[in-house]
Amino acid sequence: MALLDRPLTAITEADLQRLIDTGACETTVIDFKRETYGESERARKDFLKDISSLANTSGGDVVIGMDENGGIPTQIVPLTGDADQEVVRLDNMARSGLEPRLPNFAVRPVPVGGGYVLIARARRSLVGPHRVIFNNDAQFWGRASAGIFPLNVEQLRRMFVEGPNLTQRVRSFFQERLVKIGLDQAPLQFGPGARKVVHVAALPAFADDRFADIVSVMANGHHVPLPLFGAGPNQGAVNLDGFLNFHRGGLRHRDSYAQFFRCGVIEGVAGVRVDEPGMSMLGGPALVNEMIAAVRQYAQVLDHYGAGEPLFAQVAIVDANDLHLHYGYVNSGGREAAQRVSVQGIENIVAPAVQFAPADDAATVLRPAFNVLWNAFGLARCDMYSDRGDFAGVE
Repeated sequence: MALLDRPLTAITEADLQRLIDTGACETTVIDFKRETYGESERARKDFLKDISSLANTSGGDVVIGMDENGGIPTQIVPLTGDADQEVVRLDNMARSGLEPRLPNFAVRPVPVGGGYVLIARARRSLVGPHRVIFNNDAQFWGRASAGIFPLNVEQLRRMFVEGPNLTQRVRSFFQERLVKIGLDQAPLQFGPGARKVVHVAALPAFADDRFADIVSVMANGHHVPLPLFGAGPNQGAVNLDGFLNFHRGGLRHRDSYAQFFRCGVIEGVAGVRVDEPGMSMLGGPALVNEMIAAVRQYAQVLDHYGAGEPLFAQVAIVDANDLHLHYGYVNSGGREAAQRVSVQGIENIVAPAVQFAPADDAATVLRPAFNVLWNAFGLARCDMYSDRGDFAGVE
């Protein structure tokens, strides 16, 4: 048993007690410490070795305030003092003692009787490997069931190339999904007309099987991806790919859904309004606002379940041939009269995937992608941004 499938904010004393009751021994993803790391040089280096070894391998948690015997937890030994101050201290140690910095590291106090227990979580990192740089140390560490070990040259070489390989897997997944959506093999059947598509993926999820049972993962949290368009009533369903949340608009083919895949990808698709037979119409402001809101919400869902980072987002229009776009430039007095342009001879409009972190501003991140969509209609840039690149839409 481990804690990684539980969001940090959802872990309680009952979860910690369950580790003891089930005899959950130390593994590659969990380590128990009776006392917190001190200020000595050795203690600080031990802390950096522990969290970097987790990040460089499978990721995991250091549970601080748990006694163990032979790697098996025996009792909770509450920490006392200022919990927030201790969180800041450990976080600062991690920030200054590793190169490159850990992108998926967090420390959280769990209240228990008599004090608190600290959970230091280092998700598997794909921007590493990370090395300890404290006090002129330059060692890379990994973790196995028997403990931590120094990484050799071959292991380091594999880690350096793993990130780019996984990035290509993400892009390939996006492309395969667009093909299936175009063939009307999506989990929700749409009527005639174009479809808007948003994909958000957590890169670390492509490196392991942590999201294999997405329904069980969601049962431990309360965040659900929302359909790309529509504010309900939404319906949820379990399917072969994971969890589906969908909305039947019933008017002008505005159906939409959000599919949470087992591999850690969220897909949002919505039908484009059909004004008359054979004519699909996109409203520029609505398109941009909907996609920004979806990327922001999907990133929050993935972050809630500890999917890690970096994240990748891609926006696209499927079946775009003869699609019309209503747009209007933003000026200081408001929006000018909308103008209409169309695209012909292009089956799908696909913007390049963009990389970002959960804390990044979605509107800023997606600006290059929207420029590509507008370019497909013969426009120089997305008019929902000012000349300086400031977002001018409605959030």
